[in-house]
Amino acid sequence: MGYEIPLRVDANQGWGFEEAIATLKALEPFKLQHCEEPLPRWAFMQLPEIRRQSPVRIMSDETCGDHNDVQRLIDLEACDLINIKLGKSGGIFKALKMIKLAEARNIKIQIGAFLESRIGMTAFAHLALSSDQIIYFDFDTALMFSEDPVEGGIIYKENGVIEVPEEPGIGARLKNNR
Repeated sequence: MGYEIPLRVDANQGWGFEEAIATLKALEPFKLQHCEEPLPRWAFMQLPEIRRQSPVRIMSDETCGDHNDVQRLIDLEACDLINIKLGKSGGIFKALKMIKLAEARNIKIQIGAFLESRIGMTAFAHLALSSDQIIYFDFDTALMFSEDPVEGGIIYKENGVIEVPEEPGIGARLKNNR
């Protein structure tokens, strides 16, 4: 993928139909892994045609809020991949339903994030270990905090490696700041 490193694009719902097709075709030489959410979420009925014409795989994010959305996207053949965020799915129970649907259709998954702390990232990392279909991970938002309010939890290591705790629960908690 890419010339020397994996490249991805997140259009973040920013393109119209024609612009998405033209841009994705222009990006073909760069061998992108995927393009996330090329159209506004309300234009999801155009995603199947974008997917058919695009040389770049399409990932649904904002159009993929819960298991009902995943089923709709599958039925429409609207995307190649999905991005699951616990903050939009309604929690782990519904995220697991989304994963099960994706597994049944061999759709690869990214576990994404908004701006959660390492407590959230730790829960996401545990979820990501629940399925071989989960191949992309967006666990960097906790690194943007000026102070880390968490003890325990995932450990960020070199080269994007994350170590997941093996203690009971998720292994992360708020620091006691007395």
